[in-house]
Amino acid sequence: MASHDDIALDEEFAQTTMRGSLLRRLFAHARPYRRFFLLNLVLSVLATASTLLGPKLIQMGIDHYLTPALQTAGTATGTLGAGAAARGIALVSLLYLFNLLVGWILSVASVRSAITVGQGAMNDLRLAVFEHIQRLSLNYFDRTHQGRIIARADTDIDALDRVLTWGSSQLLSSVLTLAGVVALMMSHDLRLCLAVCAVLPPLALATRWFHVRGREAYRSLRGTMSRLTAAMAENISGVRVVQAFGREDENLRRFGMLHDDFTERWVRSARVFHTYMPFVGLLSGIATATVLGYGGTRVRAGGLTVGELAAFILYLGLFFGPIQTMGDLYNAMLSAAASAERIFGLLDTEPQVRDAASAKPLPPLRGDVAFEGIGFRYDTTPPGQWVLRDVSFRIRAGQTIALVGHTGSGKTSIISLLARFYEPQEGRIVLDAVEGEGGTLEGGYEPSQHTIESLHRQLGIVTQENFLFSGTVMENLRFGRPEAADEETQEL
Repeated sequence: MASHDDIALDEEFAQTTMRGSLLRRLFAHARPYRRFFLLNLVLSVLATASTLLGPKLIQMGIDHYLTPALQTAGTATGTLGAGAAARGIALVSLLYLFNLLVGWILSVASVRSAITVGQGAMNDLRLAVFEHIQRLSLNYFDRTHQGRIIARADTDIDALDRVLTWGSSQLLSSVLTLAGVVALMMSHDLRLCLAVCAVLPPLALATRWFHVRGREAYRSLRGTMSRLTAAMAENISGVRVVQAFGREDENLRRFGMLHDDFTERWVRSARVFHTYMPFVGLLSGIATATVLGYGGTRVRAGGLTVGELAAFILYLGLFFGPIQTMGDLYNAMLSAAASAERIFGLLDTEPQVRDAASAKPLPPLRGDVAFEGIGFRYDTTPPGQWVLRDVSFRIRAGQTIALVGHTGSGKTSIISLLARFYEPQEGRIVLDAVEGEGGTLEGGYEPSQHTIESLHRQLGIVTQENFLFSGTVMENLRFGRPEAADEETQEL
């Protein structure tokens, strides 16, 4: 199961304050798709304009045709005949339907462009994470749980979907809709607009509460989800040991504790969100009742037309809709920001073993190996202890040797150092050196001064625990040299 130190590290990481640089770095992955991104923004603006036009058309139909027709019904002196009113209402209805069709087309095109940008950026980020994981040194995997590494490339990237795919277009549409609705409501009746503003102070307080509590709840939730994934992967990887020692019940109990913690944090985060959103709906209802009550008196007094009141109520619905959308988007932003911190934390991890700037490929080697005063310890080795200390030996090309010792004596570590999976803290390794006067080694090649790939191309390693990748046996035999012919693999 996950260690206490590892859990504490994740909890400390989850408390990191969100930064604007994090979001800029996240959206930088959408840069290759900037044409689709700009197209999506333009389509969002046009779709918003189409949405704002709908209530205006309804107002025109009521005030210009329906109300005059009702006022002059049954009279011979009406300014608008029944036929003219019917034609006018039919025309406005056709314009309204045409506007709906245009809005639908714009929305479909906006969705397609948004998916192109969001999914393209997510795929690029997932490939970057996979590529970086393969370049990390083994010391990273020694101290990091497998489940947490998988979570970076899986669940954490999936958590970015809402922000990368829909974030920009929804934010732009919401802001433009809010601005347009406020301007149109003020143009209809300033006093009625000010009456609606009475619900804004409690809305602002509720939004502030949601931001603070939502940030804490969702970062805590992401950390718990990561620990749950790590525990699951660890138990599956070690299932043979679990069954051999009869640990099924104990591991189930520990996993149940993690799951209960995850459920509690999930309920807590859901409670925050589902308290805020219904409260926004309540404020919307109060504002609508205010408009109907006060707006009705304005209509009777002649200060407002019926069509303007109807349009005002429709615009009021559009006013609270974007607020709820932005609340939902902020909710997704909390989850995405916590996941992005973890992803970029992985991408910022530098390999401990990497090629020097002046590294050159190794020439063909004879096979002489010499260790001189090697001292080595893993990152997880307790302070003051060493796996290898002052180890020196020489193996000539063609020799067959066996390293014998008890578990933990450093046999695998010697092979790992030779393959340059790790770097020694003391001493040096020399290949193809020549023994000079006094038994000192002269010349040769130090692997640390040459490229890792050229070293691995001249090494053959049979691991202690065999691993077969998905595919055929022949594909696994060619794993190191995919271009090898069938005859070469059969000679093995």
